[in-house]
Amino acid sequence: MITEYGRRLAAGAMLAVAAMLAGCAGGGTLLTGVGKAPESEKADLVKKLITYTTAHYQWNISMGASFGAPKMDRAALKTVKKVAILRYGMNTYAGSKTSTGGDMTFTHTTSFKGDWQPFANKTYDQLKAALEQNGLQVIGADAVTSNADYKAFEVKDAVEYTYNAYGLKNFPAVIKYTRKTFGRKAFAIERATRLQQLAKSLGVDAVMLVVGDIYIRPSGFFNKLTASIPNAGGELSGDKGLMVDMFWAEQPKMIWSAALKKEIAVPVTSKETLMDDFLKNYEEVTQLIALKLKLDKGAD
Repeated sequence: MITEYGRRLAAGAMLAVAAMLAGCAGGGTLLTGVGKAPESEKADLVKKLITYTTAHYQWNISMGASFGAPKMDRAALKTVKKVAILRYGMNTYAGSKTSTGGDMTFTHTTSFKGDWQPFANKTYDQLKAALEQNGLQVIGADAVTSNADYKAFEVKDAVEYTYNAYGLKNFPAVIKYTRKTFGRKAFAIERATRLQQLAKSLGVDAVMLVVGDIYIRPSGFFNKLTASIPNAGGELSGDKGLMVDMFWAEQPKMIWSAALKKEIAVPVTSKETLMDDFLKNYEEVTQLIALKLKLDKGAD
């Protein structure tokens, strides 16, 4: 005869197995229907999934601020109506051990094979559209790449990314990703001043630097493949994931940032559907990033 305790134990075991299988199927967080969700629910998702970048945290420390989450400069943000994306770089990586997903198998760490440039362009388009839907004017990549000052911008110590949307440049880091942030104020101000000059040359209120990393890697008990953007935000979590940093045209200053707090992942089932499946989720991430900017600006 099964006791009440036995039934509860069995039920708990079933829930544990279900959770494990769910993790095996996809890993990370799978977003659905963000575009159709009420604004109140979107705001909750922003708080749950979006945070500040490591660069923003280290900028604050370099400027002499106390440790902890950097504050967004709302007064500066309220002046921002028109922006330019100066950098949109993406790296793509494969899993580090033998793993399968549908008709795909990876056995070693390597960059994805094939032409992923259209993917970088599409994700740029998604972010641009999301920002515009939330009230920003974003000048096109062609206006940026054709600007004389942008063409002349020195990139000798740029952080290289495999794919750069629409011919945008790899950019030097404004803040070095290191635990030793003290004494870097002059370096950071010098780099931010150059971005300020580009903003003025382009006739925008602020400029944005965007970088992302996409991984196809094993996940869960059955070692199935997922395509994911790893989390990148927080204090010292590193520089992998999706990161957006904004610099002001009025002063050499980082005024806002956004990064993932949790990994976003989708199961890999087919070569043919991988990009479309991932783009659907990536679009929702861009919507949350754009909404975070709108919320941080506050009401006009």
